[in-house]
Amino acid sequence: MIIGRWMEYEGFVKDMAVSYRIHVDAYGEKQTTLDRINNDRHYEPTNCKWSTYHEQIMNRRIMKKPTLR
Repeated sequence: MIIGRWMEYEGFVKDMAVSYRIHVDAYGEKQTTLDRINNDRHYEPTNCKWSTYHEQIMNRRIMKKPTLR
């Protein structure tokens, strides 16, 4: 879910464009993905960062298999 000023593209660009360029310069465009810092929170300026695919994998939730009772 996207909230607040990011409901408009211009708000997202204003918040994330500089950090995007820095990440792309360091890792390349193909290794730049939008990542949530806390997966339990929304996509918002204080909870997003640019990550590589490896960082994304390390930040994922581990889903537990349901147990039968």
